Amino acid sequence: MKTTNRRRWGLLTILVLSVIVSGAQMSINPMLPGSGVYLKSQLWNFSVTSSHTSPLEGKIQLDVKDVQTRQTVLSGVSGKFIIPPGAKVLQAQALQPIQYNYTRGALADLSPNGVLPAGQYQVCYQLFLLNHSNPELAAEECVQLEVEPLSPPLLTYPDNGSVIEQAAPAFTWMPPAPLTMFGNLNYDFLLIEVFGGQSMTDAIQKNLPIQQASLLRQPVLQYPIASGRQLEKGKTYAWQIVARDGNRYAAKSEVWSFTLKGDSVKNDLNSIPYVKLGVKELAPVIIKDGILKIEYINEWSDLAVQATITTLEKSDERPLSFMLDVQKGQNFITYDLNKRAVLTEKKLYELRLVNSRGMSVSMRFIPTYSTK
Repeated sequence: MKTTNRRRWGLLTILVLSVIVSGAQMSINPMLPGSGVYLKSQLWNFSVTSSHTSPLEGKIQLDVKDVQTRQTVLSGVSGKFIIPPGAKVLQAQALQPIQYNYTRGALADLSPNGVLPAGQYQVCYQLFLLNHSNPELAAEECVQLEVEPLSPPLLTYPDNGSVIEQAAPAFTWMPPAPLTMFGNLNYDFLLIEVFGGQSMTDAIQKNLPIQQASLLRQPVLQYPIASGRQLEKGKTYAWQIVARDGNRYAAKSEVWSFTLKGDSVKNDLNSIPYVKLGVKELAPVIIKDGILKIEYINEWSDLAVQATITTLEKSDERPLSFMLDVQKGQNFITYDLNKRAVLTEKKLYELRLVNSRGMSVSMRFIPTYSTK
């Protein structure tokens, strides 16, 4: 009889303890940054709260879905970690090894510390306890996340508020940053006329565009393109660039304006400005009919510098090399590339000048031709 009672008390004790354990509460609270570029490692910033009285072992699974397509962009599983009683803040370094699974073509940067592509996402977390033979789901939470580039496209030419003389200007801009955020970066171009009394923003929102272009791969557009209306003397125009990753919106530039000079429009070679070469990567410029016009500072006593032109796109085209005569100080050089070769129209090239000390400056350009 006593043995039976002991068994009953033992079973009752186990049942009570089971109820107490199962009634213990677990929660997970994501701690994502409020704005800025999102690194994959930042997804693993969260706190876990446990009402258990002893430490437990757990792991986290996360799923990142694109809000627009409802498709999973990436998923991940953390390594095992200890959950103490109370609250604990965790970050990626405490959850190693983290394993990722990627949807094909969804991300450009597959490195563990890489950035997420621009877009809107739903990030869902699941906390599993590992103290039993089978993992037990203890808590889950979902949050909305918007990823924006650190820098949107930056317009470079025509300058904001400028008066230009070219009726067929080359519009240029700088790409959004960081570039590793984009797997399929392309641009939309929008040009509208600004009427009297309108602000640029009001004009870009309300006026019908006189020119639109989509799926531009390079940060440059030679105006006009097919079906584009000619710019008119004395009129003011506003323009804007929208960056996309595939068909997904990423960021847009400011709205800039310019005015076409009213008294005359110069289209001859003398009206084309000289491009100053630099050590930093600059936005590409348009060169017309194979005529290079460059500004070069010769700080030494070199009589010539080595010039090399290479394509920056996939091609079997071989580099083009030749020597340029220079004098000490500032040089304004006009050079006809057609003497060497006819470059492919609308392809991106780089010109690099190297002096006798191995120091180099460069520029990027895209050739166009008025006749073929």
